[in-house]
Amino acid sequence: VTIVQPKHPTSQLHTSDLNLILTFVGKQHGILTNDLWFPICLPRFNSGGFLYAFTSCLDPEDTQLSIILISPDNSTEQFESFRGAADKVREGLGLPIKKSKILRVFDSSSVSSGTSSI
Repeated sequence: VTIVQPKHPTSQLHTSDLNLILTFVGKQHGILTNDLWFPICLPRFNSGGFLYAFTSCLDPEDTQLSIILISPDNSTEQFESFRGAADKVREGLGLPIKKSKILRVFDSSSVSSGTSSI
């Protein structure tokens, strides 16, 4: 496990929060085949709110090496930014880029109460 964190102590994650992330992600059945985006509460970081985690398995066929990126921003743009960053890491490691299975990404504010088309 390799962890990269900001230098400022108030922005760093506590060991128990890191354990929570690793345990939660490790139990997700879809991590080897899907990019996942989910809210997560890290009680030692901020028990009153959520952060959002992006996970992607960089090498599902061989090493099952995965990446977890965390942000306070729950926007479509943040998801796409993290997805692009994961692709750059894959490329830098000489691994094939995943083919996207997502038909359309949208946030709840863009869906009207009427009909929607995909």
